[in-house]
Amino acid sequence: MAPPADAESLSKFLDNAPVPLSFTYRPKEFQVEGFELEHGYRLKVPKSGKAWLEFEGPTGNYSIITKYLDEDDGQSELALRADGRELDRWSFTDDDNGMKMRSVHSVALKKGSRIELRGKAGGGEYGRIYGMRILGGHPQELKALEVGKGRVLF
Repeated sequence: MAPPADAESLSKFLDNAPVPLSFTYRPKEFQVEGFELEHGYRLKVPKSGKAWLEFEGPTGNYSIITKYLDEDDGQSELALRADGRELDRWSFTDDDNGMKMRSVHSVALKKGSRIELRGKAGGGEYGRIYGMRILGGHPQELKALEVGKGRVLF
């Protein structure tokens, strides 16, 4: 189906829209102490440990999203830190063998900020981490632009 003859490119309306920043970190990109790279695509912590990285982006406020596996054979604990400040701490208590994402918003970061996960295994659950995304801005900073019969959020 072809677009209507009077259709215009959305990019025409978004020339001045900020480009969102997004940084993805895979498990093999973390420095580790006590964590282990498992099967080349996830980290696990057999007892306790930490995994960290240096942030590569510019100074600003960001959301940090950690992807992890909540298993049914124990309850691991994880803490997220940035430049020595604890931002969040949680236990893997769903016990449903499901992939989860935990988000923290409005985190002030600068190039070179140290982002660290501190983990502790619980029972047979080894705090398995599948990666981290860091997104520029946070939900309260979204702007809306009226375009035709709808709105574009950016």
